[in-house]
Amino acid sequence: MAYHVNNAALGDTKAPLSRMSVVGWRKQEKLYGGPRIHHAEGENDMKTVKGCVVVDHGFDAEQYFQGCGASFTEFDECATGIGDTAREAFDDALESLAQNDWDVTGIPNRGRGFSRLTVRGYLKGLGFSKSDIEAGDGSETYAYVSIRVK
Repeated sequence: MAYHVNNAALGDTKAPLSRMSVVGWRKQEKLYGGPRIHHAEGENDMKTVKGCVVVDHGFDAEQYFQGCGASFTEFDECATGIGDTAREAFDDALESLAQNDWDVTGIPNRGRGFSRLTVRGYLKGLGFSKSDIEAGDGSETYAYVSIRVK
């Protein structure tokens, strides 16, 4: 599927993503909060979410997280996000789904009710000292949230 960045601020409305310069990206980020991506002419619309399940995996180190998928389920696709909090991980998973042509506005409650615990708070609860955390112990620990959609 071909995507293009609306690079109107730079005078180019059909610049392929792969050709967008760092300067162009930063201009888009400053003007619009990020590049405006739209479908190329003749492409299909986004897929509608007919059902979804949000899975909060909690905190884990990246080398131990076992992953999450849609195999042997009623769902078509699964996206997993990571972040400092479960809410950030949820937003990351939503972004992944949106990049894969899902209309994420149909996902109910948009992730309300997640714990506000951060990775730093989680590590402190495990007994890590502030100096251990600042030295990088637990630096590969993240909150993980997956969203399965159909």
